[in-house]
Amino acid sequence: MTSAFEQFWQRVDAAVRRTDEYDLPANVTAEGKRYALQLAKLALDIHVDNQDPVRPLITEMIGPTIKWGWDNPYTTYHYAPLDGATTYRFTGARNESIYLGVTIYGEGNERGGDMPKFVLGSFNDNDMTIGADGTFEIRLDPNVTTPSPGVIPLPPGSTSMSVRQYFSSPNTQTAALVKPQATPPAGPPPLLTESALIERIEAASRFFDGMWGMSDAVVSRITKAPANEFHPPLPGGTDMQGKPSGYMYPTVDNLYVFGNYEVQDDEILIVEVTPPPCRYWSFYLGTVFQQSHPYGSDFGLYIRDNATHGADGSVHFHISKENPGVDNWLGTAGHVRGMMAMRFLLAEVDSPPVPTCRLVKLSDFTSQQ
Repeated sequence: MTSAFEQFWQRVDAAVRRTDEYDLPANVTAEGKRYALQLAKLALDIHVDNQDPVRPLITEMIGPTIKWGWDNPYTTYHYAPLDGATTYRFTGARNESIYLGVTIYGEGNERGGDMPKFVLGSFNDNDMTIGADGTFEIRLDPNVTTPSPGVIPLPPGSTSMSVRQYFSSPNTQTAALVKPQATPPAGPPPLLTESALIERIEAASRFFDGMWGMSDAVVSRITKAPANEFHPPLPGGTDMQGKPSGYMYPTVDNLYVFGNYEVQDDEILIVEVTPPPCRYWSFYLGTVFQQSHPYGSDFGLYIRDNATHGADGSVHFHISKENPGVDNWLGTAGHVRGMMAMRFLLAEVDSPPVPTCRLVKLSDFTSQQ
């Protein structure tokens, strides 16, 4: 009988081999294989090493070496397991991120490797009382239903939380330090047994299957769908049909706008949008595997604080292989096809404008400059 350990790596191997069937450029295929390994690492980090809700750890869910789910550059994403019947102290130092937000998820079979079904709660730095020394403490309490200073209700059925921080200059801004702790503390963990480890490996396999299955469907959709257009805005905490959902660990503080692009080497895509008032917005490109380009690649990320705006508040983004000498340029990084993503954080509107796209020959564009 094949062991749980062998089954996990068989799934990873099958995903790696699947990338050869997409008929993608060699560099994109290689990125897809790396992506499968990153998902394997994520599955093990979460489901093998951090599934004790009375001794929760803060695990990096998305970062420089793990990117998935239309991840936003200049953002840190961390994960911790929760138990909806446990009280927690959530403590930290606020520091310099533009935004610090916590989203609570639950219901479904998350312990068994599924995505959470729903967003059950949310709070951000607007809800925190920050001390003169920059620290804060919040009690997540399953025994209360109404928030009060320093107390946030922990809904029944809660199974996990994500902690997001947004930055305008991640190389110079200091991230907030956060820590959830069960109260009273649970003490040392029990000794690990092989049966418990096998359960965790099986959950990691289920999680990997779900993540890769979603990615497999998205690759097919992006490579075949009409390009150079955006989908309608998607409020955080809902699915594509507008129904409540915790799938992919969203935050209700965001409004998301996603699209696909196809730009040949002799073309340039001009994307125009007038962002609404909000705490933070970003526009960036990514791969057909829903990964933003690697940190430090210099292929472009624009946010409210570094983009060039028109006098009317509009922004024009320029997407092409090489920079023709324009503002707000984003390089395709060797990807003819890929994804475009824009998000608006704590927007002062219910629905942001959908960006418009115009594809022209690069020679025509440069002759008009």
